[in-house]
Amino acid sequence: MKIFGHQLDYAAKVFDAHRRPVDCGADDTELKQRLTLAQGYSRVVMQILVSLIILAGCFAILWLSDDQSLQKGSFGLMGTVIGYWLR
Repeated sequence: MKIFGHQLDYAAKVFDAHRRPVDCGADDTELKQRLTLAQGYSRVVMQILVSLIILAGCFAILWLSDDQSLQKGSFGLMGTVIGYWLR
């Protein structure tokens, strides 16, 4: 049973490939796959940063605003970000 979403699994693979792109004794296909994943590092880092900024803004709106329409929009945006990472 897969616990993580596709995006979280991909992000974990990218961070692992960035940390150690070449292992001794790896065949050519594994090496190419790890290098391809390592090249996607900056994209994944930006996705995480943008998601954290959006979530921080949503939490700030929830705590600081009394407007119900803003709070509903904030909950919707939070659900969108969480849904993106769990797809």
